Amino acid sequence: DHEEGLSVRIHALCRIDPGIPPQIVTNFEDHGEDCILRYDEFGEFRLFSNEEANNLLLSDDQRWNLFEDQRWFIYYDPEKLHEIRNRVDLDQFRAPGYFDDVSVVLFLKDENHVPEIVWVRLEEMAEDGTTFQGVLLNEPDADFGVHEGDMITVRFAEHQDGRYLVADLG
Repeated sequence: DHEEGLSVRIHALCRIDPGIPPQIVTNFEDHGEDCILRYDEFGEFRLFSNEEANNLLLSDDQRWNLFEDQRWFIYYDPEKLHEIRNRVDLDQFRAPGYFDDVSVVLFLKDENHVPEIVWVRLEEMAEDGTTFQGVLLNEPDADFGVHEGDMITVRFAEHQDGRYLVADLG
């Protein structure tokens, strides 16, 4: 989810007992529309792989209902975000569980401002892939001329210490 981060929709609940295959005890008719776990909630659960899910004793109708719901991903993965999410060079800057949110350095070329790290939710990428547009998610401590909720431009910058994402502040 673009705003809520990595999320898992629960389609069915299973009982796992030693020595017998998992059995579905609840199959949500609405494909789990109201049963969504967010990133910080589902660490304690073990998710079935596609193979394990296929091995469940499901009828053809149940199997179809479970897997036809992939259309849901299309809604939450628009093309402009898909391209950004596939950029492995952004991975080191991403917030855990929030694949569209990246850490960005704010800095001004004067001695009065100490650089500051903020979070930006990327919304789109330039055609040449060199810059990104995103929403500033937190208010900077210092006055950089940008505020929480502002749309800012972000780009890569090379430094002797490595590569960073920086905001173009003009």
